[in-house]
Amino acid sequence: MNSLSIIVPSYGRAGALCDLAGDLLGQTRRPHEILVIHQRPAVADPATARLRAWAAEGRIRLFEPDFANAQKARNLGIREATGELVLLLDDDIRVRPDLVECHLRNYENDSRIDGVVGQILEEKQQPTLALSPQVWWPHVGWQYFPLNYGARTRIENWPSTNSSVRRELAMAVGGFDEQFERTWLDDTDFSCRLRQAGARLVFDPAASIVHLKTPTGGRRVQVSPMLFADREGWATYFYFWRKNLGIWRARCSVAWFIRYFILRKAVLIRPHWMALNLWHLAEGWRLAARKLKQGPRYLEERLKAEGWRLKVEG
Repeated sequence: MNSLSIIVPSYGRAGALCDLAGDLLGQTRRPHEILVIHQRPAVADPATARLRAWAAEGRIRLFEPDFANAQKARNLGIREATGELVLLLDDDIRVRPDLVECHLRNYENDSRIDGVVGQILEEKQQPTLALSPQVWWPHVGWQYFPLNYGARTRIENWPSTNSSVRRELAMAVGGFDEQFERTWLDDTDFSCRLRQAGARLVFDPAASIVHLKTPTGGRRVQVSPMLFADREGWATYFYFWRKNLGIWRARCSVAWFIRYFILRKAVLIRPHWMALNLWHLAEGWRLAARKLKQGPRYLEERLKAEGWRLKVEG
């Protein structure tokens, strides 16, 4: 029988986190443990007080680190988990009572499975069997698989919003790279290392959640009408592309982002907007180069065991 640890990193969303924790405590099949990494919690917040009460009762394991980095939080959860499997969830989701059962069923029915990706629906979104043209792009198409897909299938992308994996494998590939300070492409980077390790991943639409995409809290890439990606956003893209693919192999994605983020009519007709966007693009390249020089920040066990050195392509 497989034991499953749930890991939920959270930042600035105590209310949503408390709602999710309530969902997880009401699962039809109880997980081995629920680890909640509540980053920089507000001292007098009622939701935080409730989480602390659940922790005091032994219903959850609550960590309250003084940092705001989802990758550090996930790595903390992976290190501290005691289950054979770890299920990573976002904090701003709602789940059905059978979510744990659906994830576990995959491993119990097929011992060769290394990881399970569950369906992710936005509010009022319906499942689909349609695939976008991006899915067929060379080298990068696997990243664009629709997570509201309606059929069980093999998959290569492992989104941390609703996915499980064998803990031993997560440790072996180094966990999450803490150089990703924004919550974007961090789990795609993790997916790349799972692919390199030959992990067998399946997509199971029965393990479905609703992603609320709460606008407050979190550390997502921020956008505005004049600027769809700031310097940190471009640094995230360039760091991922150069680290995992090289600019040439990532050219379809690079061209698409430049076309739709910068070469759009609203920017082209405003020279000052164009100048601002090009400055952020250049600064993003520079910041990414600095991170590449520093190298990735994986789980300490990986660094100590292998003395990891990053190979930069592009």
